[in-house]
Amino acid sequence: MEGIRKFAFLDVDNTLSCSYQILKFAHCLYKNGLFPKHIVDDMAKSLWSYKEGKINYGKFAKQWVDAFGLGVERKNIETIRDMGWKYNRDDREGYHDKFRFTDKLVRMLNDEGFETLAISGSPEDVILPFSEIAGIRNAIATTYEKEGSVYTGKVKYTPVGRSKMNEIKAFLSSNCQVPAEQMRGILSASAGFGDSVHDDFLSEVGYPFVINPGDEMMTEANEKGWPVFNALKNPMLDVAGLVMQRIKTDSLIRA
Repeated sequence: MEGIRKFAFLDVDNTLSCSYQILKFAHCLYKNGLFPKHIVDDMAKSLWSYKEGKINYGKFAKQWVDAFGLGVERKNIETIRDMGWKYNRDDREGYHDKFRFTDKLVRMLNDEGFETLAISGSPEDVILPFSEIAGIRNAIATTYEKEGSVYTGKVKYTPVGRSKMNEIKAFLSSNCQVPAEQMRGILSASAGFGDSVHDDFLSEVGYPFVINPGDEMMTEANEKGWPVFNALKNPMLDVAGLVMQRIKTDSLIRA
């Protein structure tokens, strides 16, 4: 694989962070007088409805994306962006709940020549600073329409409800200048990290890793022989070290 570009695709919620960034950020904004409480409450109710099986993931995720847009409607864009940085950099109330292994994993992936890319349905105002602070070089996240200096409340783009793999391929093509004829080889040399069956890019990368899986994802991982690491059950687990060991061992076998 020498000479071929390689990427590492990283889901964020429950993979690099043990919480849903969009809900935690909405709560942070509410505490700072920038987000209506009733919308935060509605988002929390949607989460419980999803966990209780009353609504499916697609409906639940879309509700959150739409609700967040309504919450920041007519809010100043720079103010929300600044709060995204404060939430990730300065706040010490445990908002973003980043796993202990996250920064080390990203650093080791970068050092090994992987071009890191985060993908999340959470707003870019929280995902971009999360990614930059962690050392992730690129990110795909939800964006909202703007009108002058404020948000309109409408969704401009979201990966929610779409194939993450298709969104990644589109990003690689348009933002990273990856030619179509090289896509398959690059994906074979790339790694993926996710926690759920919605992280469909795991099926197309050469080095898939499952982190903190739910039952459905655990079943798929076992069927396909994918490595599984659970940092929720074992917070001290050296996920980064184990991942890099596996990549290097598999690379030697394939050479």
